[in-house]
Amino acid sequence: MLIAGDSLRLTSDEIEQHRGVGLNVEHVRSRDQYARAVEVWALCLAEVRPDVLRKFDYMLIKAVEQKGESIHPVPPTA
Repeated sequence: MLIAGDSLRLTSDEIEQHRGVGLNVEHVRSRDQYARAVEVWALCLAEVRPDVLRKFDYMLIKAVEQKGESIHPVPPTA
């Protein structure tokens, strides 16, 4: 992933990796567009496979903690 200011470019391999988990980033050209693509993906995943999203959330928190940082998960809304 190449980032310059707000511009963002992904390699074809990175696009394929994202596509492998159902995330379409082929036309993403900025950080805001990337954030929106991830948001849409997470919302769809929460609706269709909430169990997978919870597992992803857990793994993300563990990865951040292993780096010695802290992440405070947002409590789920009803």
